[in-house]
Amino acid sequence: MVRVSLSNLENARTNPAAFARSLVGNKNSGGIHGFVSKFKTVIRDFHEHDRDFKQSLRTLDEKLEAAFQPTSKNNVKRRLFCESYEAYNRQFQELGLSVDCFQRNIDWQLIRQAKITGVSPFLMSNDEYNVAYFFSEHFGNWQEELKYPLLQIYLAEYFYKCDVDKVKIGVYSVHNKVFDLKTYEDFELDNALEEGKSVLGEVANAYGRFSIS
Repeated sequence: MVRVSLSNLENARTNPAAFARSLVGNKNSGGIHGFVSKFKTVIRDFHEHDRDFKQSLRTLDEKLEAAFQPTSKNNVKRRLFCESYEAYNRQFQELGLSVDCFQRNIDWQLIRQAKITGVSPFLMSNDEYNVAYFFSEHFGNWQEELKYPLLQIYLAEYFYKCDVDKVKIGVYSVHNKVFDLKTYEDFELDNALEEGKSVLGEVANAYGRFSIS
């Protein structure tokens, strides 16, 4: 069974054969340790343990200062992340969100030969809808990535057990200091599901060829 992690789905989509070869070679790029990772860790601790926000903000500032060289660029970036944390907390309250789960293990067999694995982003909800969001330094063109509509389908079916239009997917952009959330339309979800199956099929077929050779 070929496993494609949610975080690597776009790599598999871009070049299924190269991605399959990396699986055969057991390549692992490892985690990303940077400003965004520290940001996410402090926010999770804030929500999980109901920390005082001002103290949590000081913790973020201290962790960033301790982790990165005090260059002028890093000092500016540290201030930006602290300001963005204040914006995040304010918008979180305005949206009326509450924590459902910080990390949901994903095990989704889209086709016989392959499945999508990995972990979800933060899962939250309010009285109107459910929300899954990643943290990102910049927005980028995240809406075009395959993992987002597929995650909307997966969470609606296997976690929230709700209508698919009751799930919003997106990112919190540190630089832009705002949530960017989207609910994909039915036709977008159908297309994503078919493409997801196709991508996993190509990866699985290539993996089989490389494994034999």
